[in-house]
Amino acid sequence: MRRLILLAAVAALFLVALPVASAAAAPPEQVMFEGEAYYDGPDASTGVFTATGPAVDSGTMCASGTTVDLSTKTTPNMGQSPTGINFRVLKEFTCDDHSGSFQVKLQVRIDYLTGTTFHWHIVGGTGAYVGLKGNGDGFVDHSLFNGGPDPIGVWDVYEGKLH
Repeated sequence: MRRLILLAAVAALFLVALPVASAAAAPPEQVMFEGEAYYDGPDASTGVFTATGPAVDSGTMCASGTTVDLSTKTTPNMGQSPTGINFRVLKEFTCDDHSGSFQVKLQVRIDYLTGTTFHWHIVGGTGAYVGLKGNGDGFVDHSLFNGGPDPIGVWDVYEGKLH
């Protein structure tokens, strides 16, 4: 009988605590960040970004900063096909307001017929972004040229949610 009363008390405590814990977790907020990313020339592997949306309005994300590509990887089973190429990029975003930085892993698909798209998710952070979580999708809006026939960079658009 005592065991049954104790079990009922623990269950009741759990049911009372569960809504409190759920209410404390912040709901994901929409964000869009975009900017130039350079792959050639003096600014290779760097870029700038601006962010907009509820995540910026609430202070979850800074409004602007710089980017740097930390690594780019392709493996034989990811590699190139007749229709395109897949690769991974680890990119760091550093906020202009000195609030910190966060790292984003991108799974990129360059499709020769339909363009470039990617999936992204946050894998780490510093400062105000140590516990930042988020993910989404993105695309390349257009190429950036430097007076020659080959693009030296692209305009990336990221859309997703942060919490």
